[in-house]
Amino acid sequence: MNNTPIIVTVAGFDPSGGAGLLADIKTFSAMGIWGMSCISTYTIQTAGTFTGVKPLEEKVLEKTLRDLFENYRVTAFKIGLITEKFQVDIIAKCIDSYSPSFTLIDPIIRSSTGFEFWDDGMLRYVADKIFGRTGSITPNAREARKLISVLTGNPYFRAPSDEMALSLNRMFRTNIAVTGGDSVSDIARDIYYDGVKMLVNETPLIDIPAVFTHGTGCTFSSALLGYQSLGNAFLESCKAASEFTKQSIKNSLRFNKKQGGLNHMWRQNSL
Repeated sequence: MNNTPIIVTVAGFDPSGGAGLLADIKTFSAMGIWGMSCISTYTIQTAGTFTGVKPLEEKVLEKTLRDLFENYRVTAFKIGLITEKFQVDIIAKCIDSYSPSFTLIDPIIRSSTGFEFWDDGMLRYVADKIFGRTGSITPNAREARKLISVLTGNPYFRAPSDEMALSLNRMFRTNIAVTGGDSVSDIARDIYYDGVKMLVNETPLIDIPAVFTHGTGCTFSSALLGYQSLGNAFLESCKAASEFTKQSIKNSLRFNKKQGGLNHMWRQNSL
C-alpha cells in the first residue's frame, strides 16, 4: 500500500495560478504529496488586481468535502480563503466529523491589493468556530495584529510578532506561525510557537517586484502542513516551509518584465 500523504485544501480559486488553491496543489505536488481540493470561492484576480468573488454553492461545498473525506485516507486539511459564514459552519462540522491528523487555517482577511474579505463580525465568527479546532494558524504580522485587535476590542493594539504569537496561542491553544514577509524592513522576521518553544526565523527579504511573489502566504502554509504530513514536528516544519518558500521566490518564473510567479517546482527544475 502506498503511504503518500493526502491533503485536502478548501481555498479560493485564483485564475492567475499564483495563489489560493492552485498554489496549494503546486506546493503539495512539489513535495511528493497528493493534493485534493474543494473551491470555497471563485475570485476575479491577477497578481496585481482583485475585483470580485463568487462563493461556491453551499450544497456543492458540503457534498464535495464529505465525498473526499469519506472516500479517501485524508492525512491533513488546509483551510484557505473563507468568505461566507455557511462555509465556516461546513468546515467546522467537517473537522469534528473526520478529525484529520493535521488541520491548518491560513486566515486571509484581505488581499494584497486591498480587497476586504472579512469585516469584524466575520473575523469573530471564523475565530470562534474554526481557530480552536485547528492544529495551526498562520497569519502574517498584519493579519495577527488585526485578529488580536478585533478579538480583544482594542483598536489601538500594537505589539511585536513574538508577543502576538503568545497571545494567539493563549486564546486558541494551537500552534502559531506569524510570518513577516510583508515587513517594511529588509528583514523578514517569522515567529513560530508551539505552546512550549518559540523559534525566531530571520531572513533577508528578496528584492523582487511584488507581482513575482504573489501567493507566498499560501505557499508557506501549504508547505508547513505538507512537512507535518511527512512526519516532521511543527517548528521543524515551519523552518523547512520558510526555506521552500524562499527558494520558490528566488527561482521565480518571469513570463515578461511585468508578469511571472513563484516557482514551486524549483527542486525539480534543478535536476
